[in-house]
Amino acid sequence: MNLTESKVDRLLKIFTVLMPTSFTFFVIIDNIFFAWDDNFQFVKHVMSMDTVESVVHWRTFDNPIIWKTAYTMLICFETATFLIGVIALYKLIKALNKDQATFFKAKLWGYLTFVFTLLIWFFGFIDIGGEWFKMWLSPSWNGQPIAMWLSILFAVLLGIFHTSERES
Repeated sequence: MNLTESKVDRLLKIFTVLMPTSFTFFVIIDNIFFAWDDNFQFVKHVMSMDTVESVVHWRTFDNPIIWKTAYTMLICFETATFLIGVIALYKLIKALNKDQATFFKAKLWGYLTFVFTLLIWFFGFIDIGGEWFKMWLSPSWNGQPIAMWLSILFAVLLGIFHTSERES
């Protein structure tokens, strides 16, 4: 294999997409098979705001059907993110030895992978969970620190993924 600087750059881009894709795969497996109730309890307590002191308890959802729907939607969104990542990896690997235009076109799915991961962990957990439901006030159900780290990690990986490919 002739490893040019351009090919190494492309392999790095593929690797940046592999990381959120594989992470999301493990999250899905955990949420569906191994820790369904643990993670459902997280959604339930965040949405019911039962462990926070706040004047905005009018935002509370105390309906088990809404909790289950929200949790199911989260799992579906995570699954979509994983599948988009798999498509991205397939298209990027297939375009690895092609011209710049072909590889650039394949990057679209990689961008979608990062958009979806940021929608889950930044918009979902930090914006909605953290600010709307005041998750950050909960001593026991605060997922904001890990969501912030994941959001930062995915944003950095997106930055690496986005860098222009050098001419070889």
